[in-house]
Amino acid sequence: MFNAILAEHAAKQAALREENERARRAAASALAGVTEELASAVNDGERPRPAPLPPAPHVAPGVAEVFNTQRVIETSARELQQQAAQFAKQTGRWCALVSDFDRALKEVGDFENWVKVMECAPAAREGSHAPHAAARWDMQAVAQSLEVAAAPRPER
Repeated sequence: MFNAILAEHAAKQAALREENERARRAAASALAGVTEELASAVNDGERPRPAPLPPAPHVAPGVAEVFNTQRVIETSARELQQQAAQFAKQTGRWCALVSDFDRALKEVGDFENWVKVMECAPAAREGSHAPHAAARWDMQAVAQSLEVAAAPRPER
């Protein structure tokens, strides 16, 4: 009885070893095909539409399709990332240009205001009876103009 159980166990072990050996050979051949395809994809560079892998009998039918779709998505993602970086740089340049224009426009406005104040100074002096009042008004106008010009402007 013990010999029969031992013989049955040995037969099961041999069958399992043979089945494992067949699965190992199939996996090795499939791995060789995938490795060759990956190496050719890397050596050929990026392709807009990768060629689909041939279906292998031991691989589920959707796996090769998923792998091909993943390669297409990765290529599209790289292109999108490059376009986004270019757009960000262009937007930064536009913002700097608008900021410079805004600053120049404010400076023109400040200068125009200063000129108007200086043009009005003689008219105010003419209406004054005391000579020191005209000098005080000129100094106040200059001080106000300088304060406006030196005041910090909120940046947008």
